[in-house]
Amino acid sequence: MGNGNPRRRPRKKKLANRVDDVLDATHEQSAPTHDLELPKENDEVKSEFDGTKIETHTPEKVRELGKDKKEISEDPSYPSTDLTDDDLGDFLNNKQGEGTYSEDSLSLTLKVWRQSGPNARGRFETYLVENISEDMSFLEMFDVLNENLINEGIEPVEIASDCREGICGTCGCMINGKAHGPEKATATCQLHMRKFKDGDTIVVEPWQAASFPIIKDLVVDRSPMDRIIESGGFITVPTGSAPDANLIPVPKDASDTAFDAAACIGCGACVAACPNSAAQLFTSAKVQHLNLLPQGQAERWSRTEDMVEKMEEYFGSCTNHGECHEACPKEIPLDFIAYTNRDYVKSKRKNRKLLGQTP
Repeated sequence: MGNGNPRRRPRKKKLANRVDDVLDATHEQSAPTHDLELPKENDEVKSEFDGTKIETHTPEKVRELGKDKKEISEDPSYPSTDLTDDDLGDFLNNKQGEGTYSEDSLSLTLKVWRQSGPNARGRFETYLVENISEDMSFLEMFDVLNENLINEGIEPVEIASDCREGICGTCGCMINGKAHGPEKATATCQLHMRKFKDGDTIVVEPWQAASFPIIKDLVVDRSPMDRIIESGGFITVPTGSAPDANLIPVPKDASDTAFDAAACIGCGACVAACPNSAAQLFTSAKVQHLNLLPQGQAERWSRTEDMVEKMEEYFGSCTNHGECHEACPKEIPLDFIAYTNRDYVKSKRKNRKLLGQTP
């Protein structure tokens, strides 16, 4: 018993004692040495890492380096970025932001239709706009023009715009004789100035159609298109909770075609481009995006008849020129006009029981 248990492990040293031992050993190794001397100004110090020599700079050496730098800056072949006081004054006096032109800037001549009201006599006014970036949209270029006119005390040009994303159809106008300009399948707000060249002359006019009377400058009244939609562009749905997604099966081809018709933004380019000022493409798109779906079958025949006859009150008749499709920013197919003509003929037979009624 006096020898103790031979299998028992030796007692460990307390943690606090071990920490004190480590700190004491570290303190002894890091004791400062007082026999080191700092290098003098003219000494050369040997680097411990790469063996290179580091030369200290005396005042004479600093003056010599400054002299060399001055000689380099006076060399005409050496580019200099120093600005004079005159350059700074010219920059501060440039309040309009009219600096030097960038390589991609355009200088354009605009011939814009100006008309103060529906009954006033219209005219073309010529304006010069400069330093137009190729990345600007057509409407942003007009913003620059109107800002210049306001600074000169001239009334700005009225031009309608809203979303500037090519989905509302508000900004339509004739650009060099083409609806929405030279780029196909593009609304005016999505037309960029890179489509024009420096020095070009651009003629800007409102929609040219008797059914779109001019309100002011480039803004026209397109309310006849709203009357067409009001006459039948809706469906009857039961109230209550939403039906299940797969409750009404819709063929894929039918849903895709209806979606193509629903892409119409109602800008009126089809009317402005048509020699007869017909609105068949617009009307057929609004009719068929409902007639092609099962949900729109309840009012299919009455809707077709009402909307087509309302269209005939304001617009001309279609003679298959096809200019409407070419001018449409959403490229609505001409097939919808054929679908609507078919449905209109059928609607007269389907609604024959109502022919005895007076309007």
